[in-house]
Amino acid sequence: MSFKLNIMRIYYYCLVLLCLSACGKKLQTKQSLEQKPTKTFYKIDLSHDFTGSNDSLLLSDIVENVEYVKLETSDDCLIEGGSGSIYSITKDNIYAMNRFKTPFCFERKTGKYINTIGSIGQGPKDILCPIHIFGKDSLVYIQELYTKEVKIYAKNGRYIKSIRPARKGGSAMSFTIIDHQYIIQHPRQIVIPHNQKQKEAIWNNYFSVLVSDLKGNEIYTQKHVLEVNEMLVGDDEPIKWYYDNLLNFYNYIDDTIYAVTGDSIIPRYYLNMGKNKWPVSTAKMTKEYTKYIRLQSVRETKDFLYLYWAQNKKAYLACFNKHDETLKVQEQNPISGFFTMFTIHGLPNDIDGYDYSIDFKNLVDEESSILIEVNCDNIDEIKKELAIEKNIKFPEKRLELLRLLEEMKEEDNPILAIYKLKR
Repeated sequence: MSFKLNIMRIYYYCLVLLCLSACGKKLQTKQSLEQKPTKTFYKIDLSHDFTGSNDSLLLSDIVENVEYVKLETSDDCLIEGGSGSIYSITKDNIYAMNRFKTPFCFERKTGKYINTIGSIGQGPKDILCPIHIFGKDSLVYIQELYTKEVKIYAKNGRYIKSIRPARKGGSAMSFTIIDHQYIIQHPRQIVIPHNQKQKEAIWNNYFSVLVSDLKGNEIYTQKHVLEVNEMLVGDDEPIKWYYDNLLNFYNYIDDTIYAVTGDSIIPRYYLNMGKNKWPVSTAKMTKEYTKYIRLQSVRETKDFLYLYWAQNKKAYLACFNKHDETLKVQEQNPISGFFTMFTIHGLPNDIDGYDYSIDFKNLVDEESSILIEVNCDNIDEIKKELAIEKNIKFPEKRLELLRLLEEMKEEDNPILAIYKLKR
C-alpha cells in the first residue's frame, strides 16, 4: 500500500514540476519580449539589391498614438507651410517658424497662439536671419544664418543672451542643444572653392560633429581625412533623432550611427552599403548617382530601427529588429525629384487611415515623434483618402481629423499631426 502511495506521490510531484516549468517558459518568453535589447553595437547589411522587396510594414509597428494640433490663425502668427516651415516641439509648447522670419510660440494642448519670439533686426537682441529653432523646457534657441550666433530666449519672447558656438571649416551648421549645457553642431553641404589653399584649409578642418559649451569653447570634434575634390555631397539637413534620452545622428561619411553626449561620441550602428554607398566627394552631381542609397530619415524604438532611403527613383522603408537582427524591407512607389530624395511616401497608415504622400518633417524632439503638416492645399486629397473604409487602430482619430478638416479655411495655419513613437 505504501509502495503504491509513494508512486502516486512521485507522479504528482513530476506533474507539478512539469506545469511549473511550462509556466516558467511562458513567463520567460513574455519577459524576453518586454526586455530592452542588451547589445550596444549592430551591423546592418544594406549592400543587397532591394528591388521588389515587399515585407509587411505598418505605421502601428512604430507609432503608438497620434494627436492633432490646429494652430491658431491670426495676422500675428501666419505659417507659410511646406518646405519653408520649421518646428520644434516640447511637452507644453510648439515653436513654429517660417525660414528667415520671426518664430512663434503656440500652446501644444490647444494650438493657441501665445507670443512671438524676438524680432527681426540688427540690434543685439534681434534676430537678423533665423534658420534653425530648438525649444527645450522653457527656453528657445534660435540660430542666425550669417553670424551663426545662437540667441537664447524665454518662451514668453524675452531675450536672455547670445552665444557664438565654436566653428570649423566655414560651413553652414545644424545645431541641437543638450542639457542646456552643450551645443551639438553638424555641417551641411559644402561647396569647395577652386583655390587650392582654401580647399586644403576646409578639408583639414572638416568634421562630422562638433561639441562646444555655451561659451563657445570646443569640447571635442569628430574629424575625417577626406580626398580634396570639387564638392562634398553632404546632407542638406543632417539626420538626427533622440532615443533613450540621447541625441543620435547618422554620419554619411563612414555610414555609422552615433549617440552624442557632452563628453563622448558612441558608435551604435554600422550600415554596410557596399556597392550602394553614395560617394562622399564628387566633382559633379549627375543622374548616375540615383543608383546609390541616399538615406533620408531614421526613427528608433526600443525594439526596432527604421530606415527610409531613396534609390533608383524609388523609396524604401526598412525595419531592423534589435532582438534577432533581421531586416525587413518594403519598396514604395516611384518618387519625384532629380535625386529622388524629396518625397517619402511613408509607412502604410493603420493609425488614423490617411497614407501621407508628403514629407515627414525632420523633427528632433526628446519625446521622439513624427510630425506631419496638413495644409489647405491637400485637404480634398486627405478627405478622399479618409473616406475609404480601412482597418485602423484609432477610428476616433480619423473622425477627429475629418472634423478639423471640415472646419479648416483656405487661409488657415496648418494642422499638425504628431505621431508618438513607441518607446
